[in-house]
Amino acid sequence: TALARAFVLLSLPPYLIPLAGLSILGTILLGPRLMFVMIVIASVNVGIIAGNDFLLTAALLLTSGFAIYTVLRVASRTELVRAGILIALVTAVVTFAVVLIGGFTLQTAVELGGIGLANGVLSLMLAMVLLPLLENVFNILTPQKLLELSDTGHPLLQKLLRGAPGTFTHSMQVGSLAENAAERIGADPLLARVGAYYHDVGKLYHPNYFI
Repeated sequence: TALARAFVLLSLPPYLIPLAGLSILGTILLGPRLMFVMIVIASVNVGIIAGNDFLLTAALLLTSGFAIYTVLRVASRTELVRAGILIALVTAVVTFAVVLIGGFTLQTAVELGGIGLANGVLSLMLAMVLLPLLENVFNILTPQKLLELSDTGHPLLQKLLRGAPGTFTHSMQVGSLAENAAERIGADPLLARVGAYYHDVGKLYHPNYFI
């Protein structure tokens, strides 16, 4: 809401307000249900701030809702970039359509559609920059962070490999078993595998005890 107010005070196009970026961040960090409620409230607030522009509210609500749906299936940061590009394209199309429905000229609709595309790109950039920061500040374990931890090149896993190679091999095997078991019962396979990778790192203190 504060960001939207700043856009209005600085006379920036209100269709450039990156609410979809908030959707991306919030869905990954907080979950889709809470985020959808927040987006509905924020979209109405932004429309009121922009002079009771409820076409703007409709455009933001549709694009932000699509962003929530899209990032639900995102696991890696590469997939997040792809999802962000798709969100930018959809934002452009939705903005163009909403402006036409509002009775504006085709030229105005094309111009605002371009601003909608810029909105999507800005939202993606905002999400990519803030996501790692918020993950670390609030210690939130996201799928993206889990994928980073699952990399066997991680410094701690490399330390385990050098200091206790037998335990390292055991942990990799347990990770595979845990992942398969988690899939069978509908649990989180990635979380199970990563947890298994690190479950014996304490043995590094006295690796000879666990030959």
